Amino acid sequence: GYSSAASDVYKRQVLWIPVAAVYGVAAFSPDFACGAARVSRARGASLAASGCARMLTAFVPLALLYVAACSAAFAFKSAQYGVAAGFSDWAGFLFAAWVNALLLCSVAAWSAALYAVVRSAFGATFIQLGLVVIVLLGYPSAYGSAAAAGAASPVFPWCLSPVFHLMNVSSLCVQGAGLLAPAIYSIASCGLAFAAVGIALRAREV
Repeated sequence: GYSSAASDVYKRQVLWIPVAAVYGVAAFSPDFACGAARVSRARGASLAASGCARMLTAFVPLALLYVAACSAAFAFKSAQYGVAAGFSDWAGFLFAAWVNALLLCSVAAWSAALYAVVRSAFGATFIQLGLVVIVLLGYPSAYGSAAAAGAASPVFPWCLSPVFHLMNVSSLCVQGAGLLAPAIYSIASCGLAFAAVGIALRAREV
């Protein structure tokens, strides 16, 4: 039924993670590679402000594309299973989809932050993809409900990564009110990434 359709959509969400990691660098770095940021700086604009604005305008389309793709896939899978998803089903699905969209934006934002620090598109992409792989391979049991399993292994430090929370939401291990924690985390993580970019770019101005 509904859960089967949602599960089919979310089981492939891991493919979006490297896309977000690479997109974060690809969308953020061109302004600095081509010198547009220096032009803005010469006109009196703050590098930190212009960099954060660039991130915001780049990541909103990423979130919208993700939610639209998931919604289309959910509608298709629901029809395939012969399920008429009601308002509550769609509300729950879309809430989870938006939480995941924010988590993907967090992945992209930290990619941009890494670029602002290392100042190398290749280096930032390599580091971010490496961190993603470490989380995906290093603690697979954390993608389930560690608490329900008796917390045999500590969730920390994996819970510091947006990838950990994205995989938990995507595997439908967090539902209903349980989505509030990853939603709050995603907003806080994006805020910290924007702050890191602002600090790194402000350091260039000094």
